[in-house]
Amino acid sequence: MTGVRQIDADVCIIGSGVAGAIIASECVNAGRDVVMLEAGSRASGRARLLRIGEKVIRDYRIPRMRIWHRRARYLKTDYETIGNRTYSLSGVALVARGGSTLGWSGDAYRLRPEDFKLASVTGQGLDWPLSYDELEPYYVRGEQALRVAGDHTDEGHPPRSTPFPQPARPFHERDRPFVDLLSDHDWPLMHHNISLAPDGGAFTADELIDRLEKAPRFRLITGSVVDRILCSSKWRASGVQSRNVAADTTLTVAADTIVVCAGGIETPNLLRQSANQWWPEGLGNHSGHLGRHLISHTGIALGGRPRGYRPLNGPIGPTAATRRFDTERDQRSGKYILLWRPAPSGLLFVNAMLEQSPEDGNTVSPGAGKTRFGTPRPVIDYNDGEIQAKRTRAVEAQLESFATQMQLGVAFRRNYVHAHPMCTARMTEDDRDGVIGPDLRVHNMENVYVCGSASFTSGGAANPTLTIAALAYRLGAHLAAKSEH
Repeated sequence: MTGVRQIDADVCIIGSGVAGAIIASECVNAGRDVVMLEAGSRASGRARLLRIGEKVIRDYRIPRMRIWHRRARYLKTDYETIGNRTYSLSGVALVARGGSTLGWSGDAYRLRPEDFKLASVTGQGLDWPLSYDELEPYYVRGEQALRVAGDHTDEGHPPRSTPFPQPARPFHERDRPFVDLLSDHDWPLMHHNISLAPDGGAFTADELIDRLEKAPRFRLITGSVVDRILCSSKWRASGVQSRNVAADTTLTVAADTIVVCAGGIETPNLLRQSANQWWPEGLGNHSGHLGRHLISHTGIALGGRPRGYRPLNGPIGPTAATRRFDTERDQRSGKYILLWRPAPSGLLFVNAMLEQSPEDGNTVSPGAGKTRFGTPRPVIDYNDGEIQAKRTRAVEAQLESFATQMQLGVAFRRNYVHAHPMCTARMTEDDRDGVIGPDLRVHNMENVYVCGSASFTSGGAANPTLTIAALAYRLGAHLAAKSEH
């Protein structure tokens, strides 16, 4: 390396996605100096490509992922996927300023109370060491930050203390077959819960970073690949070591508090890389749980055109949904949220996002070589167990029945794995069962925290982004309170 330098901060945050951006905002507002390190670079061109997507392609997610973010996407050579299901990071996980929210669809549902009590309800996995009621005030803050649209009077929501911050997008004429199906079965209909940016696309975390960069106590360093967290003792970290591959320089950030917000794949790999004389298997890995328990969501989609249907102009993305199959009675076999999705092709889809049952053998670990971003090349061992495979077949049959009842005329079907990596540094009360505690602090360490989907104890049927935001506000409040003492 041609250059080595050191800077100081009160808080060093690794990752610039929604979790890191929220925690940084809370710490800066509390008067703490924050340095944020991001392996990716700044993306640009949002407004122009959103217009192309709306007027030409009719789906804003396609240009954002395939054109705008091609430099931020994992190539197939950047990771290895093994197991009985292919777990693809290409086109869905992003390394860039703003993180993977730069390309998400905006689905923003809360977990339900029973999702925090998986073991108590089903005997599977573990309960979270915190409850829905404890997290509910932070869900409110997360919805405000992400500008979530919905109707709190719809049947099927978990308990709420406030209405949604944005009004629901109204149902559309194209929703009629789905609305009639639910009505025929007396199943609850709800407006789709979606996070919206002012330009009509989904909220993205770079919006929060834009505001942060105007604050004198905040500094973002992009193109900075964190190699390891440095420790001064078994109990305490002293900072992080990173490198800028392009400039051939090394940077050490000395910090009182370190927060890892690098996602469900990169977070466990970084903690493993940080092995030292006190933590020979990686930080927080004394009980062997780091990088294990990987779960995601199974997506099942059937699409076609109801008889007599002609493609209609309307809002991009879904407007109608139901949580009829996302209840405690569905939890043992596997719950799902059912959406009615339009496609750019003019097809209409019934789309289920199915929770995955716990699989201890599903892992992420660093393999040989590096990604093109300079991070360890991950090996993802991802499998559907017997319970999951059986439930997936059953849900696919249910969706087939729904399509028949709606006279959908199925012309397309897909069974796929969402890139929603969760539980790889899971939160537990007992340090023998996981990596971090209820305050998101690495077990047996004083000043290293993990926030994001890696910290989940179990998954549920909801997209993880809103729960990540809620956990980030909860951790941000904790770190802000510490700064006052």
